Amino acid sequence: MNLAQMWPITKAWMQKCGADPDNSILRLTCYAHAFNGGLLIDEHAETTVPRLLAVGETAGGPHGADRLGGNMFSSGQVFGEIAGKYAAGLARESDFPARRETAPPSIPWGGGPGEARLDAWRGRLQRLASRDLLVVRTGEGLRHYQEEARLLEEELSSAAVSSGREAQKLLELKNLLLTGRLVAQAALKRTESRGSHYREDFPAMSEDPMWRKAIALENGNCSMEEL
Repeated sequence: MNLAQMWPITKAWMQKCGADPDNSILRLTCYAHAFNGGLLIDEHAETTVPRLLAVGETAGGPHGADRLGGNMFSSGQVFGEIAGKYAAGLARESDFPARRETAPPSIPWGGGPGEARLDAWRGRLQRLASRDLLVVRTGEGLRHYQEEARLLEEELSSAAVSSGREAQKLLELKNLLLTGRLVAQAALKRTESRGSHYREDFPAMSEDPMWRKAIALENGNCSMEEL
């Protein structure tokens, strides 16, 4: 089976970019296919937060530590229908409180760093995550990520914006920093390898019952919760 049969969209995209996959030598490299895990859901696609539903790559219930191949069909299509019907039933049976207005995040305006600098900050964080948070992790790399992310967060703390587009990029970057910090902190806590989490400095899966638990973080504090 050739590339055109397996991934016709990929071949078309490569040709559009000027590459000839049929007659050229292709250089292959590792890439983050997906971020495994997500929110724990029940058979109705409801999370541990009442009335908050999740499906697809947002959810972690149907596929555990992996989600490759046809697993996303059940996650997206099957659980999408389940979640939709369950949400409709909740809406019919519930008296929802009046919508509350929430204040937008406070962002200093005027004299912003510009989109180019915001993009550079984002690229810097992505390179850090690619180095220290992907498949193979070490305690040294995770601590390096935490320190570099802390320095970047300090730079962002006083960043102003001068347009709605800059505000969007700044908020996205702050969310990426938060997510990365949670991943690094949880990965440091788990000194063993399990599922898609691999610690090069702790390569074995421990049989200690304490590790048969999920790691939860709240207000920067780690705790172990029963699976």
